[in-house]
Amino acid sequence: MKDVSLSNRSEPRKDHPLFLPAMLTAYAASLAVVVHFHEMFRDEMQAWLIARDSKSIPDLFWNLRYEGHPALWHLFLYLPSHISWNPVSMQVINWVFAVAEAWVILSAKRLHWLFRALLLFSFFVFYGYGAIARNYMLGLLLLTAASLLLLNKSGQRAWAIVLLGLAINTHFFAIPIALLIFVLFFCFPTGDSWRRPMEPLRTRAFWAATAVLLASLATAYAVMRPPADRYTPWYSTANVSAAGYFLISEGRAWQMFAPVPEMYIPEAIRQAMVPRHAPSIPAATLSLFLLLLLALCLRTARGRFFFLCAALLEFLAFTFTVRIPPVRHYGFVFLSLLIAMLVDAYSDADAPVGNWIPRRLATGVMVAMLAVQVMASASASILDIIYPFSEAKETSEWLKQNGYANNPMALQIDTTGTSVLGYLEREKAYYPACRCEASFVLFRSEWDHFRTANAEELDELGRTSKLPVLLVSDSELDPSEAQSMNLTLLRAFRNHPVYKLETCYVYLRPLPEKR
Repeated sequence: MKDVSLSNRSEPRKDHPLFLPAMLTAYAASLAVVVHFHEMFRDEMQAWLIARDSKSIPDLFWNLRYEGHPALWHLFLYLPSHISWNPVSMQVINWVFAVAEAWVILSAKRLHWLFRALLLFSFFVFYGYGAIARNYMLGLLLLTAASLLLLNKSGQRAWAIVLLGLAINTHFFAIPIALLIFVLFFCFPTGDSWRRPMEPLRTRAFWAATAVLLASLATAYAVMRPPADRYTPWYSTANVSAAGYFLISEGRAWQMFAPVPEMYIPEAIRQAMVPRHAPSIPAATLSLFLLLLLALCLRTARGRFFFLCAALLEFLAFTFTVRIPPVRHYGFVFLSLLIAMLVDAYSDADAPVGNWIPRRLATGVMVAMLAVQVMASASASILDIIYPFSEAKETSEWLKQNGYANNPMALQIDTTGTSVLGYLEREKAYYPACRCEASFVLFRSEWDHFRTANAEELDELGRTSKLPVLLVSDSELDPSEAQSMNLTLLRAFRNHPVYKLETCYVYLRPLPEKR
């Protein structure tokens, strides 16, 4: 293999003049194709409905109290959602952020072009955070840009702090990485500056930056502070300690390298590979081996320290919040590797280099890992194009085409509820889970996510309308149950969606006969 160093400790490499525009165009165009075919699911549409149905910015902050997320992403959605109820606007916004992140990666010219190209089409940068419109890509963009500003010593340290402050308000899991970037790259900008730990305290820049980040943390906390009645679904397992949850989080970290959703792993090996009920020695060993292997492939002590420290902080954050993290959360661990690669590339010429494994082997390992990421990204994208990610869009279009869009509607169970309402551009529907009419889901303890509707509730909906009542469920009702409730299956949408929970079954209950 031709030597491809992770870092260029001299002058920035001179790319071919067409490299950046060609790669950026390829990324933007291919991502646009995937986004066009991608059907948004509940987690995406939940944010859109919260922004859409908030009557003011203070109301938006109030509606976020059960979400566990800061407000920045929702603030970006607020204005577009009040101009048009079409949720495609959200996909366009996320696409713009993704293209901006691609440009930031491509502009890091000290990093070899091969690594930049592979990073561009890696799973999280392209599909996981690029095609799926949530708050993750915004956090990825802000953290990458802030790191690059601090590492290339461009003199734009103030802008980097602003970006870090904004990143703190994108996602809770962005906070550990933002604070680590501040400590390592802002407070101790050179490899030996840690030997003078008190020096930053003597500068105004340090105290100003600290004030900005503390204000950002306070803002994020004010929004994310969970109410006493908040409900956290399926995030805990009985008789598992904090140490057990840490080992579960660490054991599932191999998914960062090969992002395979849990539901696609055979049940026979699922607990061993993606532990949920207890820590798994095989999974913990595999994940630790891969983390240490990649750390050894990095060339500088600062790069290795940042990567491993960021991974440790993320695992701790997982332990005390989601406890059993899904694949998408490991994108922040992947981001820490991306930033560590930038640390290597932008390290000072006199910074110590430790080649723990042969340089060519390290390069080969890193290329192989990123190649697996690209293959996972391509596979997920193709799957998303061939099959619906969620059946909510097709369900909504069918309801519109067949004149059912305005019928009184009950959404059970609520997994697909927000998706259907978002695509219908409908104000609200009846949720049996809360015995109320709403649009987005409130994750509070009174919200019984598995409660189903009864005949009396459906009749009550019918009394307020001259149209028959629809029941939309994400699972097929037992025939005897449907018959007892006088429900007729109009259409089943179960065309093997990528997100298996988002199937749709549409039932109709005729209006009660007048006496």
